[in-house]
Amino acid sequence: MDRLIFNAALILGAYLPFESMVMRYLPGADSLQSILFVAVEASIYLLFVLLLTTRLGDGRPFRRTLVDLPLLLFVTIAFVSLVKNGSDPMPAVTNLRTLLRYVVLFYILANLRVRPEQIRIVFRLIIILGLIQATIAIVQFLGGEGIKQYFYLRQMDTEIAGKTLLTRDPTTDRIGAGIGTLGQPGILAMFLLISLSVAASDFFMERSRPLRETLFLVVAIALLLLGILTTYKRAAIVLGAFIPILALLLSGDRRRIVPGMLLLMIGGALMIAVDSAMEGGNIVSGREAREHQVAVFELMRHLVSEEYWAKSATASRLWFFREAAVSVFGSFNLLGFGPDPGHAIQLFVADRSGLSQLLTYNSYRDVYWMALLVYFGILGFSIWMFLLWRLGRNANRIRKSQLSITPTVRKLAVTVLILIVVTFIYTFIERTLIIRAYAFYFWFLVGLLSASGYGWNKDSAKSPIETS
Repeated sequence: MDRLIFNAALILGAYLPFESMVMRYLPGADSLQSILFVAVEASIYLLFVLLLTTRLGDGRPFRRTLVDLPLLLFVTIAFVSLVKNGSDPMPAVTNLRTLLRYVVLFYILANLRVRPEQIRIVFRLIIILGLIQATIAIVQFLGGEGIKQYFYLRQMDTEIAGKTLLTRDPTTDRIGAGIGTLGQPGILAMFLLISLSVAASDFFMERSRPLRETLFLVVAIALLLLGILTTYKRAAIVLGAFIPILALLLSGDRRRIVPGMLLLMIGGALMIAVDSAMEGGNIVSGREAREHQVAVFELMRHLVSEEYWAKSATASRLWFFREAAVSVFGSFNLLGFGPDPGHAIQLFVADRSGLSQLLTYNSYRDVYWMALLVYFGILGFSIWMFLLWRLGRNANRIRKSQLSITPTVRKLAVTVLILIVVTFIYTFIERTLIIRAYAFYFWFLVGLLSASGYGWNKDSAKSPIETS
């Protein structure tokens, strides 16, 4: 049964990046498309029920994990915050469900018996999926809007479970930006960061492998970096350049420094070559950058310009970051303004004068750590920091352990450690924890690491990984 559940979860992971394309070209009414939109999430819940009934039937309890205590504390705080602030239960529960839905996937994976070869299959699948997305993004970039138009999300305006589903207007994306089959450059960038983390860990943590596998990973890392470049997401580009360096440092193998630097030089040369094919010129504003295909390095230079930071400090991410931090920490608001986003922002605006524009500024949600701070206060925010720290400490302990740990598990630990660093940084800029193309694979990999047996408490059962 464990193998069946694992394979089903693997199939969901293989399907998820292409879900938007299936929905776009599958005939049927919008209501049918909306049902398919939640099919992956519903399948995860069904797998969890199947696992639960199987373990109860066998008399096996669920394993204790590092997530249990933080999750229990967070849900308790969310409930208390809901009651205290008089939040509407329906949007509050929806907000919590969106944030925690793939934690269920973590518990599924953490309670399975998995073999090292199954972990290797997961690694190869994520890398191949990333290569497909990166290749499509590069083709979209080179082919222009004529090719890209076939990958836009299906236009829908329908209602399901009381919520109106609207597809995003593709014209708001940057001209020439790659979207893969995921529909948006930002979502593509997040998924490619996941794939790049896996590929970089696989490359730097394996001491010896056949030449063809080495060449495959070199090409994979280079193409993934190019794919991230085509999204025009500046933070993702910086993180993409940082991930291979971090993987090299975490490998602890000095012999990897020379090939690692060679790989980074090749990737850098390719990025410069692609960038030189883009249009140059000065960027007068962020809006102009969206309306014209420009060189990525021009965007990076704009990132350090005085105009960019002046705008960000008055009407963008930095502005909301500052206002949220001052409001919540300044008033020592332990429970926040409630898990109902709409009600929470109204209370937040009432608490801070001069913030009425937030009522129509939905992009504040992109600064997701600060959005969580507003919703759940200092306690809720601190619990998420504690959770990431706990998972990171565990992954680092496995990486450095002197025990007889298989290279595959050690490689997985490095991957999780990299993703925790990326998640901590990037969630200040994007909604990584609720974007399916990122959160699904993040919790999938963290669950696999927990399944290795080294993420449990000391008095837990023997590691379920079979090394024979």
